[in-house]
Amino acid sequence: MKKYLKKKISKFYGFTRLRQKAPRFIAGMNGKASLAEVPQSGTKAGLNHGFGEVLSLFFRKPRDLSRGGFTFLEILAALMILSVALIPIIAWVPTSIQVKLKVERKTIAIFLCQAKIEELRPKIINNFNADYQADAVAFVAPYQNFRYSVTDNLNPNLKTISVKVWHIENPQDEMVFFSQIARR
Repeated sequence: MKKYLKKKISKFYGFTRLRQKAPRFIAGMNGKASLAEVPQSGTKAGLNHGFGEVLSLFFRKPRDLSRGGFTFLEILAALMILSVALIPIIAWVPTSIQVKLKVERKTIAIFLCQAKIEELRPKIINNFNADYQADAVAFVAPYQNFRYSVTDNLNPNLKTISVKVWHIENPQDEMVFFSQIARR
């Protein structure tokens, strides 16, 4: 009778561990099994006491591993790991965008300062006595958001020209270039 029960239960559940443990549980407290407790043709009708319901919760058919896919718990665990890993990266993105914008503006300001000094140098050499001071003048497009000011020390023999360039959104972040030009 034990062999019959083991065979029937293992066919029904398809679980190797169940073959070893199930007859002891199904037999109940006195160790005797009856035919009424044996599952009939693939249904759980034969397990009409509380043990059958408990067994059906813990001893399920194993997942068919030949079919692809993930369980719900695997997906939840992966999402939790990804969310914990991505939070610092997502928090870092706005800061990096601000730094990129600031560096980009400084680089443009450096080039504009150098260009303005190179533009003024031949003018100063040709007309040394003129005053070249300017205050908060806008550059032409595409740099219309940048402003510059030029200061001249008005020395008759050695002019010290300073060019200051800034962006209108952040005037404190300015670039200043100095150049000295001697009378020829």
